[in-house]
Amino acid sequence: RDSVVFLQEEEDIRDRAPAFKQYCTKFHVASPAIHDCKANYWENVYTSAKNAMPAVWNTANRPTAILAASDMGALGAMKWLLEQGVSIPSEVSIMGFDGIDLGNFFHPRLTSVAQPYYEIATEVLRLLTTPGISSHQRVTLPPKLIIRDSTAAPRSN
Repeated sequence: RDSVVFLQEEEDIRDRAPAFKQYCTKFHVASPAIHDCKANYWENVYTSAKNAMPAVWNTANRPTAILAASDMGALGAMKWLLEQGVSIPSEVSIMGFDGIDLGNFFHPRLTSVAQPYYEIATEVLRLLTTPGISSHQRVTLPPKLIIRDSTAAPRSN
């Protein structure tokens, strides 16, 4: 049975987990387990995710995919798995969120959901400089999926 684990990290990005669960439900994807790495603002999410991996991996129902709330968390999880001799992506797929360039320099290269940083900055400047715009206006900008080497079709059990 396919299973997905979402590594939840810092407080300011914890709203990504419910959105991910909602997406899984909408598209009839395996119900994800949410694992809280319990990282705080002052902690390194790379290390927090790496330290959380024994609890995620050492279970009877190992995940076929891991999505981290950030690329740094995904890279920490990937580092731990590779140290254990786990093959990525043939045994487990790993995906991050942010689209940082560093993910392109790991092996395997990290698949990620990239945030549109330029468009975010442009929109913030537009909102700050446009008279009469409410400070509570919500703007949604679409991310971009960057498919690299860390993901593949689920393994067969």
